[in-house]
Amino acid sequence: MSIFKECPVCGAHLDPGEACDCREPRLVTYADWEAAGSFEKAASPGDAVEERIVDEFLNCLPPVRQERGFIQCGEPYSHEYDPETGHWRATFATFQKQGDTWHYCGNCFAGKSTEPKKAQIRGGCCEVYRYYVTKLNKDGIMEYPPRPIPDTVGHYGENGIAFEGICGRFYGFVEYEKELPAFDVTNFALVPGPSPSYYPIDEEAARRAHEMMSFRDYQKGSKTWQYRVRVDEASMIADRQKKRIDPMYHEKVDRLLASFSRRLAENLNAESRIGTMCPSVLISGGSNFPVRKKQRQNEASERNMKEYQEIMGLISRICSVGTGGISSDEPQAIEKLKLKLEKLEKHQELMKAANAAIRMKDRGKGDAKLKELGYAPDEITELRAPDFCGRVGYPAYELSNNLANIKRIRERIASLEKLKEAPPEGWTFDGGQVVVNTEENRVQLIYDEKPDADTRAKLKANGFRWAPSQKAWQRQLNSAGMYAAREVAPPVEG
Repeated sequence: MSIFKECPVCGAHLDPGEACDCREPRLVTYADWEAAGSFEKAASPGDAVEERIVDEFLNCLPPVRQERGFIQCGEPYSHEYDPETGHWRATFATFQKQGDTWHYCGNCFAGKSTEPKKAQIRGGCCEVYRYYVTKLNKDGIMEYPPRPIPDTVGHYGENGIAFEGICGRFYGFVEYEKELPAFDVTNFALVPGPSPSYYPIDEEAARRAHEMMSFRDYQKGSKTWQYRVRVDEASMIADRQKKRIDPMYHEKVDRLLASFSRRLAENLNAESRIGTMCPSVLISGGSNFPVRKKQRQNEASERNMKEYQEIMGLISRICSVGTGGISSDEPQAIEKLKLKLEKLEKHQELMKAANAAIRMKDRGKGDAKLKELGYAPDEITELRAPDFCGRVGYPAYELSNNLANIKRIRERIASLEKLKEAPPEGWTFDGGQVVVNTEENRVQLIYDEKPDADTRAKLKANGFRWAPSQKAWQRQLNSAGMYAAREVAPPVEG
């Protein structure tokens, strides 16, 4: 079989027992596994492993597949998209023997010895030019310039759809390898837009879920269409927002859009899987109906719906990028604050110079000075017009407020620079340790064991939240966060 003749790293064809020279061999011991805490951290695909490690996997669960020199553990590690079948399939920890030594192949599909590649996403605004169609011809058909990229014409139906906050109605889109001339864009009433990235949707699971809830036939591709319309809308909103804000925020918008596309695909696939857990009573009938299974399905569906609402909330976050304050979590927080400080200082000097020009006895010379400062005639008139208190120019409170903001931002920059140059050190407490993670800008509490209910309540009351990705309780790294960490987990004396 081919599974005995492929390198687990590069996929090269090998003779039985032959070792590939694509990388330096490394032996992972059981002690390495214990020190790393998890096997995925200790070993990489292609590493040699002690036989004790393979025995440990075999003793945990019956293998899903076991042949001479080939073992796959019985519990799925993850689910990945298989382009050969078009379905999402489980992956299993896989070990293959080469000569007298076992090698770790990674997490592979059943019967395979090479790790599957992550699902490839389609799209990318730098690769193609997308244009949205805003009108149909008299026969109700979309018209667009010839020679589009094959299989890139999308339809939104005869009634079209409207994207939130964007004028007009769109009936579909078409993509080209080169930018269209302005004449074609105007003549065909096209609207340029970004080409978003899509993740695969499990249509087979969607079909099964539909058939367990309805007697009507499932319209093939409808789940994918639902997903892509949402992503198209989010990409148009993101593109509009990027045109409004400073380019320094564009990376954050792209990151939120990528997260929206990925998480929405995962959520919709989870919705399909949940739908296959139990049929509707109208489909199966009431006799011996699995009520408890239906309850579990409803609970899972509610959790998935809450996650869906959180994902849709990412659109609001995209719309707010660049319009609020500067978060200390941003990688370029100091640079952004310095730019903001520079603008405030320039505005302070401008207000002082404008007030000095307004106070000049010769109004003509004052107006000429204001014109030199960049004020238009209508702006000069507005500055000289008294307010409800009879004040002209910029009032004193406006200068003092701006000066207070300058002082506040200077202090914040100094605080962040100090934190960056000399970050505080963590400490050990009874039952764990405090870690100062400057990369994530978080102070983290890592417990040896799961804390009890009272400790968890105290953590939450002090602003700490559990982060599964970090396996730690954490909050923002600042003076308040360090003080809260000492309150919750005081250092061990001595």
